[in-house]
This record gives sequence, C-alpha cells and structure tokens, in this order.
Amino acid sequence: MTPAGTAQIYLRAAGQLLPVKLAGDGLNKLMFLLLSIMAHPGALLLIDEIETGVHYSAYADLWKSVAQMAEACGCQIIATTHSYECIVGAIEGLQAIGAGERFCYFRIDRQGETAAARRYSDALLCTAIDTSLEVR
Repeated sequence: MTPAGTAQIYLRAAGQLLPVKLAGDGLNKLMFLLLSIMAHPGALLLIDEIETGVHYSAYADLWKSVAQMAEACGCQIIATTHSYECIVGAIEGLQAIGAGERFCYFRIDRQGETAAARRYSDALLCTAIDTSLEVR
C-alpha cells in the first residue's frame, strides 16, 4: 500500500523495491495482459497490437507468458499485429512451451477487387518464414 492508501505492486531490483509502474512499458504491458487474463477466466480476450511497448527481443517471452496464463485460466487470445518480428516471436515462444499447434495466423490479402482471409498454421507459417529468410 502506498502512503495514500492505494495498492501498488513492487519488484525487487538491485536489493531495493521498485514500483512496477517505473519498470518500463514492456513489463507494464505484460503485467496488464497477465492480470487481465487472470481477471477473466474462460474469456475470449481481444488484444490490439500486442507488441506495442515491448522490445522486439522480448516477443517470444511475451507470447510464452501470455499463452501459459491463457491456458491456466482457460482463455482464448485473439491478437492483432503488423509486426513480422512479433509473429516470429509468437511461433518461437509457443513452440518453446509445446503450444505451437494452438497458434494460427490470419492474413487478409487482396485479389483484384476482393479481399480474402488466409489461415496459416504454425508449421506452414514457419515454412514461409524460413523461405523468406533464405531469399534475403
């Protein structure tokens, strides 16, 4: 509790207690997502631009944490992103915890005047990513 009587979460850093809100956007985003999942067991959670505020090097860990909490709370997550690195992080993070088969990616492509949604499983997406990396 703060002197004003409000609840505050702290983490221990270098032997001192630091309010989480001072720890940075990435950690605060992760805490918000995990607490939202815990507060709504069995829910469908929609997360717009999940990578916002998170450093690209932490995407795999972000996805691992979100997936593990969602599974523990029986939640389904639908997240949007425009980030190729975030999608790669999702695949890496979910495969690391054995949850890769539960991940799929939808992309909306234009074909002339028509827009069509295409579904990619993690295996197909990994093949597409590996192929694009070889071309670079």
